[in-house]
Amino acid sequence: MLSFNFRAIPVFIVIIIVSQPLRAEHTTLPDMVVQGDNGAQALSLPSKDMAYEHINMTPGGVDLIDVETYKTGKVSTFQDMLGWSPGVYVQPRFGSDESRLSIRGSGLQRTFHLRGIKLLQDGVPINQADGGGDFQAVEPLALCYIEVYRGANALSYGSTTLGGAINFVSPSGYDAFPFQVRAEFGSFGYKRAQASSGGVKDNLDYFISLSHFSQDGFRDHSEQDNHRLFGNIGFKLAPNIETRFFLTVANSDSQLPGNLTRAELKADPAQAAPLNVINNQKRDFPLYRIANRTSFMWGNNQLDVSLFYTYKDIYHPIFQVLDVVSEDYGADFRFTNHSTLFGRRNIFTMGFTPVLGENKDDRFQNILGNRGARTAKSDQTAINFDLYAENQNYVLSNLAFVFSAQLTHANRELDDKFIANGDNSFDEDTPASVPRWVCVMNSIRTSSCSPTSAAV
Repeated sequence: MLSFNFRAIPVFIVIIIVSQPLRAEHTTLPDMVVQGDNGAQALSLPSKDMAYEHINMTPGGVDLIDVETYKTGKVSTFQDMLGWSPGVYVQPRFGSDESRLSIRGSGLQRTFHLRGIKLLQDGVPINQADGGGDFQAVEPLALCYIEVYRGANALSYGSTTLGGAINFVSPSGYDAFPFQVRAEFGSFGYKRAQASSGGVKDNLDYFISLSHFSQDGFRDHSEQDNHRLFGNIGFKLAPNIETRFFLTVANSDSQLPGNLTRAELKADPAQAAPLNVINNQKRDFPLYRIANRTSFMWGNNQLDVSLFYTYKDIYHPIFQVLDVVSEDYGADFRFTNHSTLFGRRNIFTMGFTPVLGENKDDRFQNILGNRGARTAKSDQTAINFDLYAENQNYVLSNLAFVFSAQLTHANRELDDKFIANGDNSFDEDTPASVPRWVCVMNSIRTSSCSPTSAAV
């Protein structure tokens, strides 16, 4: 009986190619013109190389994630994006965008939504002023890189959260592909697709991304459907002045299958909790966000001025029907100086971030997924003022002393509009300060001369 080893085919192909006679032929190729960009880059969106340089000079637990490292596989949840970052714990909720996110144990008691970590898109906060946030506001395929700052190391972003901060950075027209398309398909109706484009024209550059994500889910009543539009456009008003506008539009519909008892899990792990189906528990919302950052550079100085506005309308039938409209307004002023102090290299950073959030919270009885009698109604206001500063002084070429501090003031006010059960209104202020000092050697965070303080 004849047999053939298919693994030998590549060897035969190589032998045939090598054994062929080599012939030199004269071929005339058309002229080709190569044009460079002379190192042009955006002022308001640091390039990946600049981000690496900045993060390597940050003492403590920080790292930068190149999105190309996780694009080689599936990109379905935050676990795929952040799962390999040390100290970052991500547990997706039944395979959806929503996850339990924790850095160094922060917020582990949270089973859903976001608390204890400051999320930023291109340096502008994604969180609402009260600290909450939605993972659906981030498109993992529309990023250039991700900065992770653990704990008090996020002080330079004005973060007061115990877990730290994560900054999702979009491409500008200078580092985006002219056109890119990607699609993923999987079991249980999993579909993810994205198309993006970017480019530069004279003093203008742009990036835009449109994406879709949907799945039926492994469990009953766990269908997801999300659409996202991300874009930014930058204008160089002068060689050292640039303004950039950012736009986010997201529409998220998520069914919630709920928790199962041990007996239910053993009987049928794909089933949903009965009450979740009866009451059609889900979380749906549109989100709109617009922001602007203008960067000024002169000498060894840079000033970044950012403004942003976010609108979100949540329809959330759970044990009650939550109908919440939120609006958040904010600004960020950040100044950086690279110079010398006492004849040594010195980097000074100072910033101020005021944020205002207003929620109109209306609650009703859940009658088979529909609004019943009103149970609560309130207007909620959250105000934050964060003032921070950091100084790095290099006593040697590879040894720097870093001191940073922050003053923060938070106000929370609730105006009860439904006092059938008593007036629950309140108005509270909370001031705090966050000191921190460390020593870094070799400019790569290899040594810490003293522990950092934990942010409040």
